[in-house]
Amino acid sequence: RGVPRDAALVLDSLALEVGPQQGPEDGGLAGSPRAGKTSQRRRNERNEREQKRSLRISMQIDSLRAMLERSGYDVKPSKFNILTSVAQYMNQLQARNQELQVERAELQRVRAAVDMAPRGRALDVDYAHVFLHASVAMALAGLDGRLTECNSLFEACTSATREDLLDLTIFNLVHPEELEALFKEVSLMLHGDLRRGPLAMDKRMRLRGGETARLLLTLIPDEAHRPGFFHLGLQCSPPPDPGAVAPPRPPPPPPGPRL
Repeated sequence: RGVPRDAALVLDSLALEVGPQQGPEDGGLAGSPRAGKTSQRRRNERNEREQKRSLRISMQIDSLRAMLERSGYDVKPSKFNILTSVAQYMNQLQARNQELQVERAELQRVRAAVDMAPRGRALDVDYAHVFLHASVAMALAGLDGRLTECNSLFEACTSATREDLLDLTIFNLVHPEELEALFKEVSLMLHGDLRRGPLAMDKRMRLRGGETARLLLTLIPDEAHRPGFFHLGLQCSPPPDPGAVAPPRPPPPPPGPRL
């Protein structure tokens, strides 16, 4: 059977390691005792060199086989199969390297196009105004758990004033049945890895009148990925404002004709 071209090249390179077979010795007169001893000594030296070369080649082939097996190849123990599999593996690596070069060039082209694209104008947003007037009940708390700010919807949902809320901590707001778990989770959050972003947990919040609401507590990191502050998001429907003006009632329908 034919040998693949790459495998043949590998076999040729190993053949160079073995070296060409030498012909009969030419030293001395044929049949003389001295010439016979010299010829025998040279043959012994040549055989010893060939045995060392053969051992080195076998060790290299064993190393190639181990490399193939680590790469997931199921290789037969014959030298021909090992060298053929090495040539195939090299071809696969070369093909994959060419694919990676094409992908890298495409990625660089996309990055260059993005860098040349015009930048959008940054929005001039008053985030404090957005926080105070958002349609989501929100509050902020320091790392000690004490509330530092809240918006109007948070006041409405809790039926408490801003001044009263700023005297409380997140531990006053969470349902008593979840306080023990809250202490443990807050400790874990403060010692957690914030390099991937904020850490959050979901708890029940106790409202006035015995009702409960879902409270999402998020630890926001600072620019150095250290604990910065807590953000509280409350999911609830605020009670109706007693001072609000009721919508006008529709006029009564006109009376029907008398019989």
